[in-house]
Amino acid sequence: MFNFVSDMRECQEWIDTINFVAASYSAPCQLDATEQKRFQRPLLPASSTTLDLVTYLLSLNVHQIDYQKILVYCYFVTGAM
Repeated sequence: MFNFVSDMRECQEWIDTINFVAASYSAPCQLDATEQKRFQRPLLPASSTTLDLVTYLLSLNVHQIDYQKILVYCYFVTGAM
């Protein structure tokens, strides 16, 4: 990747830029145990349903079929993906 780089300074600038971009998309630093006020469990997406299990699974199946239709449409008709 760095075969075209003529000097070490330019190479280091490329490496710093790549590291900066990678760090900007990574997760924030975790606080150590002494800096945290209290433990907070990470929030996960969750919800409850009023449907019974069979009806819930059937509704998931309907959603899956709908998503498959959308993907087929995008793939064959628009050339997306």
